Amino acid sequence: MDRIPITTGTYTEMPIPTGGTESLTPSLTPLPMASNTEEDWPTPWPDGFTPTTRPTPTQGLPSTKTPAPAEVCPAPTHADAGIHFSANPQDYATQVLDSLRAEGDLAEAVAQIAQLGREIDGEFDTDEVFYSREDVTGDSVAEYIMIVIQRMDPEKDPNPYLPRHEMVLFIIGCRSENYVLQFSLLERSDYAAYSSNDGSKSPLLIADANADGIREVFYQYGFFYSPDYFLYFDVLEWNSGSFHSLITEHATIINPVNDPILEDIDGNGTLEILLTEDRSRWSNECDAGPVRDSTDILMWDGEYYQYMWTDPGIPRYRFQAAFDGDYYVTVGLFDRAETLYLQALNDSELEPFIWREWAEKFGIFCSVDWYISEPNEPLYIRAYTRLRLLELYVYLGKMKEGEVVWQYINGHRSTATEYSYASLAQVFWETLQTGNGIDAACNSVNEKAVDMHDDLFSWMVYGYQNTGPASDTICPFHSGSG
Repeated sequence: MDRIPITTGTYTEMPIPTGGTESLTPSLTPLPMASNTEEDWPTPWPDGFTPTTRPTPTQGLPSTKTPAPAEVCPAPTHADAGIHFSANPQDYATQVLDSLRAEGDLAEAVAQIAQLGREIDGEFDTDEVFYSREDVTGDSVAEYIMIVIQRMDPEKDPNPYLPRHEMVLFIIGCRSENYVLQFSLLERSDYAAYSSNDGSKSPLLIADANADGIREVFYQYGFFYSPDYFLYFDVLEWNSGSFHSLITEHATIINPVNDPILEDIDGNGTLEILLTEDRSRWSNECDAGPVRDSTDILMWDGEYYQYMWTDPGIPRYRFQAAFDGDYYVTVGLFDRAETLYLQALNDSELEPFIWREWAEKFGIFCSVDWYISEPNEPLYIRAYTRLRLLELYVYLGKMKEGEVVWQYINGHRSTATEYSYASLAQVFWETLQTGNGIDAACNSVNEKAVDMHDDLFSWMVYGYQNTGPASDTICPFHSGSG
């Protein structure tokens, strides 16, 4: 999925003037602009603009992990340790442990497990085996990490809809010069075989994503709950003598587009986890409106990976850019919100959304009446966006930019909808002149918007997958925002 790239950066929040300053004096004279363009704005939306984001929470060094004491265990001396491997995932960890203690070779143990199987529905079904030999305890001695996926015998666990699978994950390390089982996990689920039979795709990844000197174990498995596929994702790290999960919440993604991606999107040295959801399941529903794949972003906060925000994707329609700006305001990414608002105003490649054209793609009319399509939708979405941009500029203390936006709004009231948004902007601007701050200005706007709901939002219908603004929060800022 395409995403607007992110780089590091912060903004310095400036105090909101309380009145009596020249920058807050409203201009009631329209700017001399002949068309509905923003070409004279001081902050145009440039091509290739890279927005900035807030830094990762909990700045500073990651927490110090406790490495395991260095140990030396017997090296393999022969391939076959004489261990009999049974086709039972619950026994694999013990069997591999016994093989290593008998100085057997792990590759041979893996080969034996991979050959195990059973006849299911008239076909011989083999296990999928994935393993890695890496130091994941910080003692410079490699551990053995293994995942085995096995389709369950339907006679033991019948499922008339989907084949059930078991996944076992275990980690074997060296302590007191002997091999020991350090972690094991058994999961049962309606699991579709994750990889190809040649093992070219693995649910196991080893990486030091949080840059603390100890590699983490990333693993995943999935299950079907018709009609969707759910991918469960977790991260294990060694600390204080055992393995612990580094994810506390939001580690499941529906219908993933691809495997989770590790990427340093904010340039602070730690890797973020990107989980992209395929939302095309709604693309055949007329009433859903346009949909895009979205990416959940988990960031390292010094102790855990926490869900931070969702990247909604590259906008195709003008309303998507405006709504994306609204979303980034709610999560405190104000630089990015400003970028999307300016894009909604100035990007000539963004398309209008017309219900009639949208319904014709499906060969039917949506249950949402097509006649609500507003031919002036691009004009109206710009009017809405200017109000939101004005509010944002005032909150950020960018009063010169805010006054330019206000003057433009005040000079463009040619339609009833434009006039409605201009009325809210005037309430917002004039409230600031009374010596009150952003709280009073937003309260005044929200109260007036509730009374003007139909005038403001009756045209703003984009399908149930594109939730628009609420009249009582059309101005979301207060002095404690962010």
